[in-house]
Amino acid sequence: MNRQYEIAKARKERELREDAATIAYHYPQYSLKDADNLPTGDQALLLGYIELNRYQGMLDGLNVATASQSKKGYKSMSSKLLRIIKRQASRL
Repeated sequence: MNRQYEIAKARKERELREDAATIAYHYPQYSLKDADNLPTGDQALLLGYIELNRYQGMLDGLNVATASQSKKGYKSMSSKLLRIIKRQASRL
């Protein structure tokens, strides 16, 4: 039981460290230490914008790649990505 707790605690610490590293990578004004010391709400907000920008980039890439391809496939993928973007933006 104690070993499982230690593993779960180490996993959570690693996830928090990965979140800080993601913020520091995408927002260079934050060092890893600064990003790690941000309040949880601020970290969640920045991570949300990172995710939103990622989906927006995917939509842009889809637009370029499918400009001369199947209209049906384009509509299907673009509508999925737009739903994801709207859902992500509503969380911010």
